[in-house]
Parts: sequence; C-alpha cells; structure tokens
Amino acid sequence: MWREIGRKLCISALLLLLVFLLLDISFASASERMYEISETELMQLEENLSELSNVNDGQREKLWNLQEMLKASETRLEASERNSKMLSVKLDWLSKELTTQAASLENANRLLQEYEEEERRTKRRIERQRNIAYVLAAIAVIFCAAK
Repeated sequence: MWREIGRKLCISALLLLLVFLLLDISFASASERMYEISETELMQLEENLSELSNVNDGQREKLWNLQEMLKASETRLEASERNSKMLSVKLDWLSKELTTQAASLENANRLLQEYEEEERRTKRRIERQRNIAYVLAAIAVIFCAAK
C-alpha cells in the first residue's frame, strides 16, 4: 500500500513537473522573437523610415494646402450663391418692371392710335366745313355777280 501511494505520488509529481514544463515552454514561445539584422540592413531600414517620414511630411503639407484651398473655395462659393440669389431677386424685380412698362407702353400706343383717329376725324370735319364754306362763298359771289 505504501508502495502504491508512493508510486501514485511519484506519478503525480511527474505529471505536475510535466505541466510546469509545458507552461514554461508556452510562455517562452509567447515572448517576442529576436531577429538578427546586419548594419547595412539597419541603415537601409533607417533610410526608408526617413524617406517615408519626409513623404509623410510632404503629404501633410499638401493636405493642409488643399484644406486651405477648400476653405477659400467654400467662401467664394458662398459669396457666389449670395450674389446669385441677389441677382435672381433683381431679375425678378426687373421682369415685373418690364411687364409693367410693356403694359404702360401698350396703353400709350392705344391712346396714341385713338388720338390719331380722333385727329383724322377732326381734320375731315374741318375739310368738309372748309369745302362747304368755299361752296357757300362761291354761291354768294355768283349770287352777287348775278344781281
């Protein structure tokens, strides 16, 4: 019995030791791997990093310039929209004014035509009266000459 307990204890200890070894191996594999790199490769990586940093700075500056251009364009667009609205209102007003003036001109034209017709009638009436006066004067002269 003691032998069996010793054997079970020994197996348990071995299993426990095996578990600790497996845990240690998994922690070791989870740590960061180390790579060796030559000085030339390191210099190349540093040059690439520097170049990428310069490109990034250039892109950042271009982005800033584009944002400024966008703000300026938006400002001009807003001014143009305000100007367009103002011109649209002015165009509507001028359109109404033109309609009013056209109606007024048509009315003046109609009145002038009526006045012209009335003047023609007056002229014809005066011509008839003159002709009647000539006829009466001729009759009077003939009557006087006959007496």
